[in-house]
Amino acid sequence: MTLKAQREQPETGDAETDLSGAVAVGFIESLPLDQRVSDDLYRWLSVETFEGCESLFRRHLSEEEYRKLHSDFIRNKKGFTMTAY
Repeated sequence: MTLKAQREQPETGDAETDLSGAVAVGFIESLPLDQRVSDDLYRWLSVETFEGCESLFRRHLSEEEYRKLHSDFIRNKKGFTMTAY
């Protein structure tokens, strides 16, 4: 599919055929698979957003892996203070 065709892809309202939705879900599902990314999620996601993505994060993780991801996220988030640049 060409870039032009992707931009012209109509939204169908159907999760089965919505290309942009599928790409977003695939992207979010893959975040915890890269250790560098998962170690840094606390800087970019709120606790509410992280917990809202639980089912997506769990798709490729075991129960133990998800529990570690969650506990590391919460621990890092509690100690994080955002600094302005």
